[in-house]
Amino acid sequence: MKNKSFEAAGITDNYLFQEVMHDKELCKELLEIILDVEIDHIEEAKTESSIKNTYQSKGIRVDAYVKDEQNAVYNIEMQASDISIILPQRIRYYQSCMDMNSLLSGQYYTELNKLIVIFICTFDPFGLQYNQYRFKNICLENSGLVLDDGRTIILLNSKGKGDSISQKLKNFLKYVNGEKTQGDSFIERLDAKLKEIKERKECDMNWVSLSAQMQDE
Repeated sequence: MKNKSFEAAGITDNYLFQEVMHDKELCKELLEIILDVEIDHIEEAKTESSIKNTYQSKGIRVDAYVKDEQNAVYNIEMQASDISIILPQRIRYYQSCMDMNSLLSGQYYTELNKLIVIFICTFDPFGLQYNQYRFKNICLENSGLVLDDGRTIILLNSKGKGDSISQKLKNFLKYVNGEKTQGDSFIERLDAKLKEIKERKECDMNWVSLSAQMQDE
């Protein structure tokens, strides 16, 4: 008998989101929709990936760690609980851990991967009702001067009310809120993948195991 809580869970469930992101094509298309760019292909897509730089340091566990054909790194996180108060510090730490994991001894700083951190939030982290908040390092004396260190932070807000994003991104954020847009091929494939995952008996068992583990933590 299937777990009713598992059956009711949607894309905002961390386990299900990670399982969906195993599909490189869906992962690639989601990145293209969020970033409004074309990506040729995904070289690597790891989910529930753990990064711990030293024995004593605090480790991180990322929902999706992705590399494209140009060696750019994407960290995609589904954030369904409101952690606005610690979100900036969490992003800073995630960035630092992934950067420490990017270069080997003897490599040049110019070889550091381009890094894009994306948090898909079911809450508004800043209360301004934007659908997305994008950040880069800029000079306080001249806002047109960008410190081009290869880092970009994108916080998506599924509860936003702005109109400055594409229709495809709007449809995805509606799906995060539990509303399926008819006629959107990406949303239909995303939803079909979610249903397929729920039909797997081992996923139901893994979900229960992960839920217990997270509760213990």
